[in-house]
Amino acid sequence: MWTAGENIQVSNLAVATSGTSFNKAFNIKTGDWLGYYVFKRLRFFNNIHLSQLITMLFVASWHGICSGYFVSFGIQGLNLTFERHLSTQLKKSLLANRLIRLFGKYHIVSIVYHIFLWAHKLLYTPCVLLGMHTFTFDRYWPIMTSVGAHWILLSYILLPILLTVLEHLYKFYLVTCDDSVTVKQDPKPLQERNGIVGNGSRHKME
Repeated sequence: MWTAGENIQVSNLAVATSGTSFNKAFNIKTGDWLGYYVFKRLRFFNNIHLSQLITMLFVASWHGICSGYFVSFGIQGLNLTFERHLSTQLKKSLLANRLIRLFGKYHIVSIVYHIFLWAHKLLYTPCVLLGMHTFTFDRYWPIMTSVGAHWILLSYILLPILLTVLEHLYKFYLVTCDDSVTVKQDPKPLQERNGIVGNGSRHKME
């Protein structure tokens, strides 16, 4: 039998700020077993989301057929997908990189990001464990809604959409600014700058 010390890294669990770091510090032996014998064996699907979904369904069924288990591991699966997508989105984001260049030296971006992670952890962790101990919808859902769990689920959907909208607006802003600078540098009418005269013919080279 595994002891708590071997299966849980309390220090890492205390400072975990993401679903991935939380899972690596909690129930370690079970996580390693699932990773090797279930998740990695599903690589033939060539789809990490599908492999993750099947793994979560398997481990929820392993615990029992109560809906609380499926909700708990469903939240974990959504969280891992959200974190993976958010990380990729931020790395590619022109707006995020611009903010880092502007405020990076003051560590503002890093501070805001870590506050978000800690706030998420304070809501995420109890909700994951709650379903596993209350088992039925009429027990866990009132508690989850009272602590704001529904906002977590909504944020997994709405936050990527919001970031995508802000990114498109920022790109539109960059294009607009670029056009404005071009006009200021070359105040001639657009047709003349393109080498087109009033009758539609191009200027001839002398």
